[in-house]
Amino acid sequence: MVKIESAEENDFLTRTFLKAPEGTYWIGLSDQMIEGRWIWTDESLLGKYTNCGKSNPNNFRDNQDCGHILKGSFQLQGRNFRGFDDGEWNDLECFFTLGYICEQLSL
Repeated sequence: MVKIESAEENDFLTRTFLKAPEGTYWIGLSDQMIEGRWIWTDESLLGKYTNCGKSNPNNFRDNQDCGHILKGSFQLQGRNFRGFDDGEWNDLECFFTLGYICEQLSL
């Protein structure tokens, strides 16, 4: 999954993937191994760039370990999520079925 390392990359993903009025996608970020230690799927630590929203990540109900990028407010399995900005990152329970963004690595 995608590893977002700059505001430019985040803006590109927001423009490209978040065109629908509401939407959210998994990115390759989680703290499933150690709470509060965010790592990318390539096992590198979260770097200097982050676009986490207000008060996030917050591990709401001690069960949010996966990162996603989102557009504004959205509804997911009957739950309403409001007050987010386009392209913001949030932590969410990993069991939700979301789209995901893959990144092609150049060799």
